[in-house]
Amino acid sequence: MNAMEQPHGGASAIAEMIRAKRLEMNLSQAELAQKIGSHAQTIHKIEAGIIKYSRYFDTIGRVLNLELADTWAGRSMPPLNPELRAQPGWASGTGALFGPGTILVHSAMPHERDARLTMLSTRTVGRSNALQCLQHVANAYAFPIVTSAMAPAFEIGDEVQVHPFLPPEPGRDVVLYSKAAPVGDTKAVCVARLIDIGAKSWTLAQWSGASERKLRPFKPHEFTLSRADYSRAHIIVGKKMRWNS
Repeated sequence: MNAMEQPHGGASAIAEMIRAKRLEMNLSQAELAQKIGSHAQTIHKIEAGIIKYSRYFDTIGRVLNLELADTWAGRSMPPLNPELRAQPGWASGTGALFGPGTILVHSAMPHERDARLTMLSTRTVGRSNALQCLQHVANAYAFPIVTSAMAPAFEIGDEVQVHPFLPPEPGRDVVLYSKAAPVGDTKAVCVARLIDIGAKSWTLAQWSGASERKLRPFKPHEFTLSRADYSRAHIIVGKKMRWNS
């Protein structure tokens, strides 16, 4: 065992889990790195606890057959949900980059009963030029805003672009995926501003069509969703306004 392979005293539970499973499968750090398209130094830093969060966690989990809990700022995030692998940004290549700097745009429709939710489809309706920060992010994806729940931040017709690997952070706009069974080729998601991450729930805010109101000031509509029911969060990194697309 070389110096890089040695256990590290500051490693987290996730790091130790990855290292133990890798050794169990008789893989070197270089071999695991090759399987996930990375470098041995990256695996070393993950196992040593130097890298606390990595976009490779999902791929490592699949290779090692582990359900990894993403860690951000000391908060334990929900384990990887296999259901999401069939959703935008996961396996089957639906959210992969197609052509230089382009991402797939998925269709969406309003939820029939809950105005806070959107039904996001695995079907794609075209491609869009990726924002600069998504130029080299495999599995990034986009979809149109179809409700006024987040207006004026996101108006109906705007296109939001999503990074599936960034850790959720209060103050960011997110796409929360429901664990409920898909309806046809659609899955319920909630587009909202993340206010706080609790042990059992997400605290969220929507503007609820504030741009359509005549009275000022307005108060955002705050609510919570159970992390048991909405276990995965993707980060909205930007938008294309409907008038400029």
